[in-house]
Amino acid sequence: MHLECDFHRAAQLDDLLEVSVYVGKIGRTSLRFNFEVRRKDKDGVIEQHLMATAHFVLVSTRRDNLQPIPVPEELRRELAPYSGE
Repeated sequence: MHLECDFHRAAQLDDLLEVSVYVGKIGRTSLRFNFEVRRKDKDGVIEQHLMATAHFVLVSTRRDNLQPIPVPEELRRELAPYSGE
């Protein structure tokens, strides 16, 4: 597992934030999800400028020993339309 986040602008405690999630890559045993964070104003308008970008990588593992296993085909099929690949 890996998580990385870059903050581009500061958010305030009471800011309403819009988080968009994209499937970045579907690997053999891992999935990468990309995130974009933007401020949303009181009228619901989402600002164009990014507050933060992030990504995390999840690894598919066996429950009993945490050894990597291939991403299940059903999950791969369901996420494929949302992947940038």
